[in-house]
Amino acid sequence: MNAQPLISVIVPVYNNEQYIEECLNSVLTQSYPHLEVIVVDDGSADDTGKILDEQYANNNRITVIHKKNGGVSAARNDGIRAAHGKYIAFLDSDDIYLPGAFEQMLSEMDSETDFLVCSHQKKWIRTNEEIQTPQALYRDDVYRDFEALNLKFNFIWANLYRTAIIREKQLFFNEAVNFAEDYEFNLNYIKNISGKIVLSDKVVYRYIISRSGAHAQVDLTAMNIQVVVDFFGGKEQMEQELYDFFVEKYLRQCIGRNIWWHAPKKAAALVREAFREALPYANKALLHRIFSDEEYRCIAADDYNGLIQLELRNRGRIKTIFKKVRYRISRAVAHALS
Repeated sequence: MNAQPLISVIVPVYNNEQYIEECLNSVLTQSYPHLEVIVVDDGSADDTGKILDEQYANNNRITVIHKKNGGVSAARNDGIRAAHGKYIAFLDSDDIYLPGAFEQMLSEMDSETDFLVCSHQKKWIRTNEEIQTPQALYRDDVYRDFEALNLKFNFIWANLYRTAIIREKQLFFNEAVNFAEDYEFNLNYIKNISGKIVLSDKVVYRYIISRSGAHAQVDLTAMNIQVVVDFFGGKEQMEQELYDFFVEKYLRQCIGRNIWWHAPKKAAALVREAFREALPYANKALLHRIFSDEEYRCIAADDYNGLIQLELRNRGRIKTIFKKVRYRISRAVAHALS
């Protein structure tokens, strides 16, 4: 293997004039020299495009692609098509790579490794490290212990992918979704590799939550269930217990996320829409097991306002409102300090 292969770092950006220079400089100042940075400006309406053209036009390590707004998945796909590196890495435009990141990543790659998943920092008001337990896996290990392992593949950043595999298998991001698209991409990638999956304790990336749009108000769709079903090649290929686990997880997350982000009336409307998509995945017996009798009656009667009120009562209405306000205040403080 070439000791110093080219790595293509793909950076989708939309309206991020405040942080894009810090983001890109975290790559340009890396001690590892063989990097190309592909920045895809996804139709930014602020000064992001101007900054990219004025600050980086003469930097031969950076390629800037301007495109009509089409979402983060489409932007990443354009970056993949433009990549020349042996490996591909992804960087969100409000985050940074830590010094020495790419030497550390390459030290974990060998000819038998197809997928590297490194550790990262999570910065809010304080910075915490989320460390992977070092281990080498294969695709069959992921299938065998999917319930325990799948959460390790939630993110695409801090990872290395082989460009040849992505190209040969035509692995692109699903442009119909802009939430949990990394999870779907990773599972599709795992399905198509035969080499090792290495989980590393090397901390190479800082995920800055206070800047991130990932915690914005999003709707979950039944795609989250279908992604797992497709990974196994269909429901009939899954153990019933595992299938039920993911349907329950999705339905509960759908309620929880919408209560967290929205007023009760709006949350009820979004949960109704999401449940209508998801209910074909859940028979009556499973719904009875997941939900209390009161909750089930609300779902059966299409009374999602009632369902949200039950959830608020069970969680504690005042406690839930207090947590939401505290979260928003703490995020505002973290944003001001970043």
